[in-house]
Amino acid sequence: MRFAAILVLLVAVMGACSDTPEPTPTPIPVPPTATLVPTSTPTPAPPTATPAPTLTPTPRPTNTPVPTPTFAPTPIILPTVEVLYETPTPTSAFPTDLDQRLDAIAYKTSITRNLPTTELVSRELIDKEEFRRLFLEGLEEDSEELALDTRLYRRLGIIERDADLAQILTDVYADIVLGFYDTDEDKMYLLSEKDEFTLNDRLTVAHEVTHALQQYEFDIGGLRDGIESNGDRRMALRALIEGDALLSELLYMLTYFDEDQQTEAQSSRGSEDLTAFYAAPTFIQSTITFPYSEGYQFAVNLYLKTNDFSHINLAYGTLPASTEQIIHPEKYDAGEEPIKVSIPDPTELLGTGWTAIERNVMGELFLRSYLESELEQEVAASAAAGWGGDEFLLIETRNIDDALVIFSVWDTEEDASEFADSFKEYGRAVSKEEWTEVAYSQVQGHILETSDRGTMGIWASGDEVRVFIAPDLRSTRALFSALEFQDPMTGPFVVEN
Repeated sequence: MRFAAILVLLVAVMGACSDTPEPTPTPIPVPPTATLVPTSTPTPAPPTATPAPTLTPTPRPTNTPVPTPTFAPTPIILPTVEVLYETPTPTSAFPTDLDQRLDAIAYKTSITRNLPTTELVSRELIDKEEFRRLFLEGLEEDSEELALDTRLYRRLGIIERDADLAQILTDVYADIVLGFYDTDEDKMYLLSEKDEFTLNDRLTVAHEVTHALQQYEFDIGGLRDGIESNGDRRMALRALIEGDALLSELLYMLTYFDEDQQTEAQSSRGSEDLTAFYAAPTFIQSTITFPYSEGYQFAVNLYLKTNDFSHINLAYGTLPASTEQIIHPEKYDAGEEPIKVSIPDPTELLGTGWTAIERNVMGELFLRSYLESELEQEVAASAAAGWGGDEFLLIETRNIDDALVIFSVWDTEEDASEFADSFKEYGRAVSKEEWTEVAYSQVQGHILETSDRGTMGIWASGDEVRVFIAPDLRSTRALFSALEFQDPMTGPFVVEN
């Protein structure tokens, strides 16, 4: 499968370097975000995230600073260079020796990232239309996954029923992408629709060259293929990849740009048209920018352990197991693995017309981003923070719409209760209705009928929460009964006739 690491536009890059020996990077403001994965065929959270270009723009804070620890990059010595700053180049036109300049940036990036290579990175300058063509090609290669993602996000109400996921993704990424590296082709693509090669273009090259170095050293494509069935773990890998590349880009700038150049590079970002990005649902914005915002913080946390890339390199051998470990790096350090959750297939009990079509893991990022679309960011983050593990099952029903079941386990009973309460608040926000208490056999839960999202059901007990979203009340009742256990994790079905 094609995997492309993509550099999206950041509203501003890093801070200026001072004359002191220990520069302090200023925070990186990013557009409130990755699932789709910086991949040629982006996949936001489980599977992929999908924004709708025609949706009403969702207000979001635009320049939320991401705190960045102070650190001092190890001095970089170039054997044949006396001065560590690049000589400014004219910005009125592409230099005639552009290829040589790109090779020089690649060489310096290799030294900055401390990943030597003898291979030259193949590259190509393209415009937005060519990017759209290549991006759609990648989506077509993963058309089956794209179709499942579409059904999942429609069922959750993230996108409208008639929304075209491929078009949404293409419009959003065409808005924000600066360049990408294709691991299948071992080739870097740089988007450029102007007659100049700017300071930000240099940073984009440094970022994408880092992705090439990652591929050469760690086989990023192979790592991703090895966790293909776990969408949350794939997003965590993406965050490691992009955080590593952003950190390398920062160190490149601090090393080779003087203060005036750093100021110019920062001030020139943020003026681009991001209409499609901000028209996308909050969920999509969050999952797209996650690898760059929290992935960057995760990489910095690893870097600061020894003030070099050694722990980041080790992380490719011991991959983060979840987005929870990216959001809370201390859980990665402690080796806190997600709890494996398995939903038994209820379709045989439910009869003809019911078919399980997809099962995967949502994870903390996915659930947080979903709640964020209706709740305050702080409330959503707190509700998702106690995540311990989950699995979702997407089911084709007798109706024209699908059903969705989510089983989740939380760190404590209090965490489970907080998530259940927040989900109920989310349901009230989207439906303007109140939940009704129900009981089926030994199961007590709550049901909410909505006008456009079908019927929602929720059951919570101890550290477990189960969510049901189905086309109608009858389907929800059937799922409640079919998935009732005598023992929450291992017991047999008890089906109500």
